[in-house]
Amino acid sequence: MDFDDSSVCEAEFIHGNFESSVTANDLILERILYFMTFDDLLSSARINKRWNKLSRWELRRNRKCLAKIDKDRPCHYLLHLKEHFEGNSVLPFHGLSIGFVGHGNCKWIEDYRILENTEFWKTLPVKYLRITLEQYTQCLGMQLIKLLVNLRSHEIQELVVSTEYYTFGDVLDFFHIEPKTRHNFLPQLTSISIQDKQDEMILPELVAGAPSIQNIFGHVRPHHLSKLMELGKAHLITEFICDPTIPTDADTLLQFAKLKPKLQQLTIANESAEEEPWSTITATLLESCNDSLKELEIGLMDLILFAYSGKLISPNLEHLIINFNDRLDKQLGIFVMPKINFDFAFPNLKSCKFSGGSDQFSYSHEQLELIRAELRSTNFLCSTVRHVTLSDNCFDLGIESECRSLVSLFPNVTSFKIDNCSQPAIYLKHTLAFWQDLESICISTVEYPAPITNLDILFCGISKEEWTYFWSLEKTIPGFLQQVELVPSAWSLLHLKNLKSLKISVIHNDRCPVPRREDFVLLSSLTGHLIFSKMSELKIDLASSDCLSKIENSCCFTFDDLSEFATISEIKGRRQL
Repeated sequence: MDFDDSSVCEAEFIHGNFESSVTANDLILERILYFMTFDDLLSSARINKRWNKLSRWELRRNRKCLAKIDKDRPCHYLLHLKEHFEGNSVLPFHGLSIGFVGHGNCKWIEDYRILENTEFWKTLPVKYLRITLEQYTQCLGMQLIKLLVNLRSHEIQELVVSTEYYTFGDVLDFFHIEPKTRHNFLPQLTSISIQDKQDEMILPELVAGAPSIQNIFGHVRPHHLSKLMELGKAHLITEFICDPTIPTDADTLLQFAKLKPKLQQLTIANESAEEEPWSTITATLLESCNDSLKELEIGLMDLILFAYSGKLISPNLEHLIINFNDRLDKQLGIFVMPKINFDFAFPNLKSCKFSGGSDQFSYSHEQLELIRAELRSTNFLCSTVRHVTLSDNCFDLGIESECRSLVSLFPNVTSFKIDNCSQPAIYLKHTLAFWQDLESICISTVEYPAPITNLDILFCGISKEEWTYFWSLEKTIPGFLQQVELVPSAWSLLHLKNLKSLKISVIHNDRCPVPRREDFVLLSSLTGHLIFSKMSELKIDLASSDCLSKIENSCCFTFDDLSEFATISEIKGRRQL
């Protein structure tokens, strides 16, 4: 069992009585703990009994602590939760996070109705509840979710709901809510999030039964608006996905914009700003929430057009996600991002993410004419961005200029992430050498055994021939690498004097060669001895999914020989097909 808070941090369960005398030292310590992060509070709980007591007290009073129930067998873990805590007067969490994925007719308890007479479920904290719903299963975990919501709905203050499939029937029937109480069956609910991506009506049904609702977020879309407006709750939406699909969405979106919603997060689908009337409607919606907007996801062409029209000035925007299409760069013959004055449009921007997509279409002559004349004159710099993410192979791997222009555009980056990209070394090669003040690097990659990225060569600043030479000597003279003082012939990780964190996560989707080839390696102890051993303040976390070959010591991504330099873990349930 483990905890997680609102940012999905985890902790361990613990027993204990938190009542004791309060001293002046306790009051001082309480004040110190108040400013600690979730992870630091968990660490401080291990110091001694007094720190343990006050750290857990602080967690219960001021942090969101949820018991996290595994999605693969929620029935098993819910029963384990009951066995572990039944009879305890004080539970170290406020709510539950219960996942679910494809578990059918389990046999833990044949008739779940006996649970209605179990006192434990009547006292289990449900102030914060995160649940995944599935209609067609007899899994005990799903029956317990129904039971908890039916009996304890009046205690729920924050609710996050997702569904396992695209369609879902009447959610109130699913929870067996009586018709006479449906208008007020969630009397204390103040915050609700819906995670469905399809045309679901779960959200309006739940909002209709929550008279005290103050915040609506998640995957809220145009088809939700009409019902929420009827309920007088549309102005409470704080996250919205603008992806209109039918003509009547136009009037609905304009009415929504007139409400001046305090949107903090807005996603603009690529097709929603390409042509009239959607481009005008999207611009109106953007202008209506510019002052409150914290995060914006938008297509590259739309970003350019709105920025140049003056309709996209968000003084409080902190996070920008750009659905990047490098076809525009190729057609114009320039990297267009530096042509946008980020400091003017987004003076408080902190992070920028470039996300590649499947719609790598070419732009028409008419579209290019809208921006061609204005893009040639000036290049801008964005001085405020500290965090940059490249996701889903967003740049053409053969174009070095895009990476170099990116570095020039964001010169003050301290945190760099490569997310779900193949061959990440190509991105790293053309960015790391120019960001000398990096403090953290996070790499998430999908790798196959051939061809394979060799990060040793990049991190050590050596050639393939030098890599082969070092490894041959290590085989001939065991321990040779520990004696080497490397003088890199090119840029190496040693040049990043401020680097404090390096995380590498590898999803492995195929079988490694059997027997394994020595040159098929992502990262090895060569980097450990030549680089990591020289960077004492660097924290290194390495993770990989399991190998299909199941042959001992045959996987290219196990990182086994780096155990003395890094924390190594295995990724569960992340294989991509």
